[in-house]
Amino acid sequence: MATASPITVGQRIRHLREQRHLTQAQLAHGLFDRSYISQIESGTAIPPLQTLELLCVRLNVPVSSVLMDPARRNQSLQHRARINLRQGIQSQSIDQVRLAWELLVDQPVTPDFVEATLYLSQHESQNDRLLYMLQRAALKILGEGSDLEDSIDVLIALGNNYFHARQFLNALSVYQAIVEDGKPSIQTQARVYFNMGSSYYALDRSAEAIPTYELALDLAGGEWPNLLAACHHGLGVAYRSLGDLTQAYHHTALAINLYTGSDTLKHFQAVHNLGVILREQGALEMSEHHLLRAWQHYEAAGRCELVASVCEELAKTSLQAGRLVDAATWCRKGLDAVYQTNEGGAFARLLELQLHILAEAGQTVQNEDLKPVVDYLVRIHCCGGISVNVSPHSPPPTEP
Repeated sequence: MATASPITVGQRIRHLREQRHLTQAQLAHGLFDRSYISQIESGTAIPPLQTLELLCVRLNVPVSSVLMDPARRNQSLQHRARINLRQGIQSQSIDQVRLAWELLVDQPVTPDFVEATLYLSQHESQNDRLLYMLQRAALKILGEGSDLEDSIDVLIALGNNYFHARQFLNALSVYQAIVEDGKPSIQTQARVYFNMGSSYYALDRSAEAIPTYELALDLAGGEWPNLLAACHHGLGVAYRSLGDLTQAYHHTALAINLYTGSDTLKHFQAVHNLGVILREQGALEMSEHHLLRAWQHYEAAGRCELVASVCEELAKTSLQAGRLVDAATWCRKGLDAVYQTNEGGAFARLLELQLHILAEAGQTVQNEDLKPVVDYLVRIHCCGGISVNVSPHSPPPTEP
């Protein structure tokens, strides 16, 4: 039974007992005489394995924690975690990767821990659990001052998780901590400043978003076309929100060109945005052309939330052109799409727009118009509520 000397075993038992604020008598209670515990701790008695197992149950630790020195125990845990991590990734078993993460979370930061955390950030479906894991991992990384190259990606993942959970101030604080640290590479700084710009925009602070996007643009240079496209996309959205349609058009058109051939969905989101800008400039025919292109792509891709958004814009364009029948048709299509989502903001806007169009046409709401609205509200209530989405034109953070 001896992988360590009796004195070392006794010292570990004493340390564990004192950690738990137990007296020798309390540890011995109902099992042994107090003096026997004293003899074990002093090294004058050599306990058999069965006795150690009983004491470890009371101390709530595995018997290996008194038989194995801490360094060897850490090595054993890391070895088990590495096996689970490799097998989990190979078999795409998130449970095995999660087990590896749990084995490593109380150990010093290692590449395996960072890899497990990043894997979970991409595959964990339970948002609350993922947020907890990322928070724990971020505390470890910041507390230890880890200089592992991928550690910053864990912090970015935490910021992005906050962003997608609509906790924009928390996201902003994480991104700011990353760039203030002074360790990120130029590319990472550019990504993080872009994410900060998106957070400012989501907080309705477009005047702060613009210089942040511009800083990201400067850092990105000409080396990362997708990031350049995202920065121009963000600038277009922010300038539009401030009413500067000339700058909004300029940056959005650049984003469209840069996205071409690299990111089809974002390309059409930028086309969508350009259609909105053109409508606000009064170029209704060109606006409709761009919006229809975006609508066709969203329909083919099955993106109901984006279909609802572009239908809303097409309805506004038709209304501005005085085509009330077309406006009503696009509004109905938008509501049909939003009924497939839980986007409360889009639902409220489309419903208000539909009522406005009916009023313009001198019509009233019919019972058949109300039924899908009621069904939608009942379904959403049963599912736990609706989400009030960010403006559909807001670019999401760059993912790690």
